[in-house]
Amino acid sequence: MVLLSQRELVVCCMRTAGASDKQIANILGISTWTAGSYIRRARAKFLAAGIDAGTTVLLLNALEQEPRVWRVPGRRERYRARDRRAYARKRTAA
Repeated sequence: MVLLSQRELVVCCMRTAGASDKQIANILGISTWTAGSYIRRARAKFLAAGIDAGTTVLLLNALEQEPRVWRVPGRRERYRARDRRAYARKRTAA
């Protein structure tokens, strides 16, 4: 199983769509180094899982053919889920 963060997944999808690091950085409001870092980390995770994603074409194939690419929920989403559970407990207790 390959666990990609939300940003890694977004940047990988943008890269496979043909965007350069500079274009990705401008769209997301991050530095070009950070955009490249997300790509490198995602490729390292695929490699650790035994999936070659060294080029853009192989990265696209890895994203399409690996059915177990899961997005790790971000901090904001975890807090929202926690707040929803707490609100549901209050409603049932009342």
